[in-house]
Amino acid sequence: MKSLRTIILSLLLVVAIGCHQPEPSISGKITYQGKVPALGQVTFVDEQGNGLNTILAEDGTYLIRPARVGTMRVMITSMSNLPAKYRDPKTTDLTVEIKPGENAYSIDIP
Repeated sequence: MKSLRTIILSLLLVVAIGCHQPEPSISGKITYQGKVPALGQVTFVDEQGNGLNTILAEDGTYLIRPARVGTMRVMITSMSNLPAKYRDPKTTDLTVEIKPGENAYSIDIP
């Protein structure tokens, strides 16, 4: 009886480990007309309106970990003179699909 319990627990552990998906993250670089925006922030907003954001590094790179899996609208705010449509989740045309594991999404706004 003890060995049957051990076998069942071992199988459950293997299944649980095998079903684990890696934590989602998203990283990339934001540029505006080929230059890094001054004092920027990037925000990812899901379909329910929940957002995840981070400050851009001096070189325009960012990392969000953990992120959420799903389709996200992308907003960018900055002291640079970015077009207003990128500051509002209703008007931005930037979207990304975040999947489990590492995701890369770089943007060069013309």
